[in-house]
Amino acid sequence: MRNLKFWILLVVMIICLITGVFGIDKYIRHCRRNAALNTIHAIKNAIVSEIQKDNHKLFEVNVPGDGHWYILQNTTYDSLIAKLIKHHDLDTPKEWNHSRPLLDPWGNRFRIMFYHNPNKTWGISIISNGPDRVEQTPDDLGGSSNYPYPGIDILDPNLKSPDFIPGFDRYRVVE
Repeated sequence: MRNLKFWILLVVMIICLITGVFGIDKYIRHCRRNAALNTIHAIKNAIVSEIQKDNHKLFEVNVPGDGHWYILQNTTYDSLIAKLIKHHDLDTPKEWNHSRPLLDPWGNRFRIMFYHNPNKTWGISIISNGPDRVEQTPDDLGGSSNYPYPGIDILDPNLKSPDFIPGFDRYRVVE
């Protein structure tokens, strides 16, 4: 009888341990996701704020007004983040060293894309590839704005404007 109680207690403890590990893992994934989304929205809001000020020279991104999406190269991305961080709170991790690139919680740069058409409408899209680090998968996180109409979410299934979010393979590079 004593031996049976020992085994039952051992099985219950193992089940509790496994449940605890899965709970902690889920909590950590949730925290990383929220941290990435907070940083995405902070960067987006900082860029929209600069566009509203007509202060485009602050981040030195020259996007042609040809109606195509342009993705920033790493050096332009780093320069933009360095200049934005001086004027805005980008909700970065406390341990982030400003001399290094700003990375998402999974170790990748955020992808910042701009759209500018001849009638002065700007589109901004900022995406993290998420935990799998692969583009165009369900775990990707993003936020977008179509200035002067901030608040459009790239993940919104009702967003049907074809000129707003093209296929990922259509991005051109801004140097």
